[in-house]
Amino acid sequence: MKTSANQQFVGLYSAVAQVCAGFVRRAARNRGAGLALAVMNTTTSRNRCLKLGLGLFLMGAAAINLPAAQYDFTTLKNPLGVGYQGTSALGISGTNVVGWFDDSTRHRNGFLYNGSTYTTMNATYGGGTPAISTIANGISGNNVVGYYMDASYNNHGFLYNGSSYTRLNEPSDQGAVAGAFAMGVSGNKVVGYYGTATGNHGFLYNGSTYTRRISGEFHC
Repeated sequence: MKTSANQQFVGLYSAVAQVCAGFVRRAARNRGAGLALAVMNTTTSRNRCLKLGLGLFLMGAAAINLPAAQYDFTTLKNPLGVGYQGTSALGISGTNVVGWFDDSTRHRNGFLYNGSTYTTMNATYGGGTPAISTIANGISGNNVVGYYMDASYNNHGFLYNGSSYTRLNEPSDQGAVAGAFAMGVSGNKVVGYYGTATGNHGFLYNGSTYTRRISGEFHC
């Protein structure tokens, strides 16, 4: 049988009253009835009951008035992806999703999914040499960022504008000894990290210069 909102609020009020009465009983057992009544009249004790009552009231109001959250999950599975790792989605902008998948040759490729079609992303470098692997991490409008591995097994960040790949060179003047990893993008600003002899450092790239964080990583 369903209960009305009024009945539920009455139940909450009763619960608060029982808790406060229990507080008095516990004080009475521990310190005597006279002291218990004095304790109940203190500001601290009243505030405890009021806070508890407010918390129960808000919880009850939320349970009564708010519908349960509903979610729709869409499985993204690149038809070219195989193996237990299959397809991984890492970034989204509007209806476009980017990520990576492993193909039948265990070659790791980036992808762009527009809601109906998967487009494979294979970064190129040095005049058109295909990368060993490509990971697409983030997207903003037509700009996609990620990183790729070259033939020497070095990683480099990239920015893809819809037609060409631009390598995001690790800032060697700041002590970089490992490749740059682009992790997120907003407009023309890219964030990520690069490695040095002392560890990883986050960076912000605005299209021409790097701004370094002392430690840690930037993620979008």
